[in-house]
Amino acid sequence: MLRSVVLMIVSEYEEHLEKIFAKRAERSNDAHLHHFVRKSCERRFRSPDLTKIRDMLKHLGGDYDKSFWDVLENQNPVIKESWISLMTARHAIVHKAGNVVLSWGDMETAYANSRRVIDELVKAIGLTPEEIKDL
Repeated sequence: MLRSVVLMIVSEYEEHLEKIFAKRAERSNDAHLHHFVRKSCERRFRSPDLTKIRDMLKHLGGDYDKSFWDVLENQNPVIKESWISLMTARHAIVHKAGNVVLSWGDMETAYANSRRVIDELVKAIGLTPEEIKDL
């Protein structure tokens, strides 16, 4: 059951990240740019580790990455570690690379904390609650 829930969480994160970046690109009112960002994200976030998120932020502008990383690295590293924990568990499950070292309680905590990574990403790229309410 734990394995299934971890895979479901990460799968939802993959889709949500794509939608967030596409929503930001939508602001340009350039249909071709919006399409490009959507297609780029579809491939980029099949395993949404923080390096991939940061790379995308750097491509959009270094200030986005700095803002995002400052919160995760300096202000609230527990949310960073929670994200890493879920991604590590996902990797172990998908690639059958050893045991998943996550208990059910650990998974619940990691999920609650990791959701804040998404919140910080949204803040870093300047999306409003109105813009993301239907994602």
